[in-house]
Amino acid sequence: MFTAEKSQEQDRAFAALKEEYARLDAKEKEMRKALNLSEEGGINLQDLPQEVLDVADICKDRAKRAGEERAAKFK
Repeated sequence: MFTAEKSQEQDRAFAALKEEYARLDAKEKEMRKALNLSEEGGINLQDLPQEVLDVADICKDRAKRAGEERAAKFK
């Protein structure tokens, strides 16, 4: 049953996700600036060192698991 409490819980979770997105977006812009990359432009992944690609894969896996865990709370 969907309750007002459940709705408020979802609103809080969504607000937390929005804050996290804003934080990560700002961090990405900061990193792009430090690397002299355009804010909107993409990068060629083949130009990145393998160590960077390995860390990116680890981060993607962690983010995916965290998202799945959060989604499971609302099922």
